[in-house]
Amino acid sequence: MKPINVLISCLAVVLVAACGSPNPVLTKSPKTPGTELIVSNYQAMDQLLQKNQTNLNPAKPVLVTSLADINNLELSSPLGRISSEQLASRLVGSGYAVVEVNMGNRLRINRGTGQLILSRDVRELSRESGAQAVVAGTFTVSQNEVFVNLKLLRADDGRVLSAHDYVLKMDDNVQSMVTPVRRYTVY
Repeated sequence: MKPINVLISCLAVVLVAACGSPNPVLTKSPKTPGTELIVSNYQAMDQLLQKNQTNLNPAKPVLVTSLADINNLELSSPLGRISSEQLASRLVGSGYAVVEVNMGNRLRINRGTGQLILSRDVRELSRESGAQAVVAGTFTVSQNEVFVNLKLLRADDGRVLSAHDYVLKMDDNVQSMVTPVRRYTVY
């Protein structure tokens, strides 16, 4: 190759490189509505598993319950149900066997201590399914945020194996899901 051609090629490369910005602007694709909730719930499950000091057997089921409003544990909400679905999804994605349960009144608060307790129904259900642990949680709504508490409980005695708290931003999506589902009587 002639020296002039090499020089022209090098000059062309330098000119093309000079056209680029020294501080390129990377544009983010717009967020898909709802992805923040999924990411928050996935990260919360990761933290719950990471904080657990016992060895869970991935082949033995873990029960996942709907998150309950701390002010009324007997009412469900779309937020509590979709969060439990996402938590269960993350558990399955992490290699654990999962059994989903609509807990309803199977969880209760001890009036003296305010602690979440597994009822005998849950213990029986755990035995029947061979579950080793239960993921249960509560949430409370403030003006701008939803505070969530998750617990990984040993199924046979309700002992807390790990716990994690996190906050969801009260965006339009979350706001639309925090209203409890009311029980209607059909006449």
